Amino acid sequence: MLSKRRGILHLLNGVRSLSTNITNKNKAEELMNSKQVPQDKEATLYIHWPYCQKRCHYCNFNKYISQNVDHKKMKKCLVRETKTLLSMSGVERVKSIFFGGGTPSLAEPATISAIVDCVSDAVAMAPDAEVSMEANPTSAEWFRLSEFKTAGINRLSLGVQSFKDSFLKLLGRNHSSLDALRALEAAKTLFPGKVSLDLIFGIPNQTLTDWKEDLEGVLKVCDNHISLYQLTLERGTNLFKWHQAGDVSLPNADETADMYQIAVDRMAEAGFRRYEVSNFARDDSVSIHNLSYWTGGQYIGVGPGAHGRFALPGGNNRESFLWPKGSKGTDTRAQFLDV
Repeated sequence: MLSKRRGILHLLNGVRSLSTNITNKNKAEELMNSKQVPQDKEATLYIHWPYCQKRCHYCNFNKYISQNVDHKKMKKCLVRETKTLLSMSGVERVKSIFFGGGTPSLAEPATISAIVDCVSDAVAMAPDAEVSMEANPTSAEWFRLSEFKTAGINRLSLGVQSFKDSFLKLLGRNHSSLDALRALEAAKTLFPGKVSLDLIFGIPNQTLTDWKEDLEGVLKVCDNHISLYQLTLERGTNLFKWHQAGDVSLPNADETADMYQIAVDRMAEAGFRRYEVSNFARDDSVSIHNLSYWTGGQYIGVGPGAHGRFALPGGNNRESFLWPKGSKGTDTRAQFLDV
């Protein structure tokens, strides 16, 4: 008799679960088909993959150099945190996912797929949802990129930084200009119109002529999006130490200002629109994710060192929501908007 009751309870729980899933699916479909979603119900999602093959001489991001990454555990933890923060935020639709790092192209495609599936199961994905991934040229072979495309990636951001090998060596990059060109061709084949290149200016010993040559080289081979970043010296990095010791010197403020203005003018001549201080696009290939940051949209950060900024449901209740009643609040990795 007891066994029969348990069986009935299991059946009822199964029906409730099925009903909930159908309701959630219908709600998701309604949201996907609707262009109007309240601002506090929509967000972008940033996923931080913290592992790299080496630490570049200018980078102070939260990253780890390890040859023994537990991919199974990382996948489990990132999926769990994604579910938790999506639920915590009250967000109903995600319009973009960005896998950054670190070097997320070192992650297993199964990890990327599991996170994308987790998001689409938990909330609605915008019909034109952008799923971007940063990639290093040395981990962006055609076959590997094709696996990431199958896993759900539809846009690639390639960390070229320079097409001059001497500057790549100075920056501590582990790829050559030839590696970058090969990776770029593979990326453009798999993600036509959806490949972005990162370039750095203000590198030690870089002249205006050097910068112009890099820009011209990029414009000959690029797709429809370019990100240009001025090098900054960060404490704890090799470049910072070398600069403090007088071993390297940076272009002065006027020179870097000239480099930026040269880039803005040349990008415009080539048909690229500057839609954010560092980002240029043509043929309407703006990054949904970058634009959302720039316009103050909500974003959820997942992974070690990631940062999020979103409104909690119900207004300013961060303390009661984050910490158990009666406990003392401490700093949290996520930052929330008061509404």
